[in-house]
Amino acid sequence: MKRGFEYALKNNRLIYGVLAQLNYKVGHPDFEDMFEEARILLAEIYTEYYRKENAKEECGSYMFQKLKWRLLDKLRQKKHKQVEVCFSQLANEDDELPQIEEIIETGDNIEISDALYQLYKRCTDNEKMLLSYYSVGITKTTEIAKLMGKSRMTINRWRKSIQEKYLELNNEK
Repeated sequence: MKRGFEYALKNNRLIYGVLAQLNYKVGHPDFEDMFEEARILLAEIYTEYYRKENAKEECGSYMFQKLKWRLLDKLRQKKHKQVEVCFSQLANEDDELPQIEEIIETGDNIEISDALYQLYKRCTDNEKMLLSYYSVGITKTTEIAKLMGKSRMTINRWRKSIQEKYLELNNEK
């Protein structure tokens, strides 16, 4: 790995070139972070290459392309995580609505179990299925959507409907 870092330190131009192709110029706010991440990735790529190939030939174009692909993968993963966080924040913006996990977790008490049963009776078949997924610990919207063969938006709509029905039930008491 030491050899890989030496290569990465000597080949800053290669890193600058890859970052330029990914539209990370010197003035970009994330440039320094991306540059350091690219340097580490280049060291890993170089080490892997020489471990597999045992070649002494120049491999600049290979390193360039491999580094570009690795950085693109990292950026996609980062963006995907940001989108998930954004969706979960949107889903949790309804502060006045209780979270379904909280509703189900409190179901140990007999009174609450009765309220949960009353809520269950008011739900549609799809909402009942959603409640059953939550009750067994499957709480990720994406996972439930795949299991039910529905979109995340539909699952979120049903979840919000359950939350509103729960509030109505509490207001009646």
